[in-house]
Amino acid sequence: MDRLILSDNTPGGDNQSMFAGIPGAVYLPNGANLGLAAGINRGLETPEARDSDYVFFFDQDSHIPEGHIATMIRDWE
Repeated sequence: MDRLILSDNTPGGDNQSMFAGIPGAVYLPNGANLGLAAGINRGLETPEARDSDYVFFFDQDSHIPEGHIATMIRDWE
């Protein structure tokens, strides 16, 4: 992973300190619950996302087992 874009829909919150130690992380505090689609769109508007070859979307309920991304890429190929 080269970068991680975190679009945070926590109402009134700024959780940047939670993610400060993650190399390549771009933190976007929305300050309100914009909803899943609006949060994703805000993340896609960043220069980092526009410069990416692939984008995967996860929300707070996502659980990604070991090797899941590699399997997705292999299946796509």
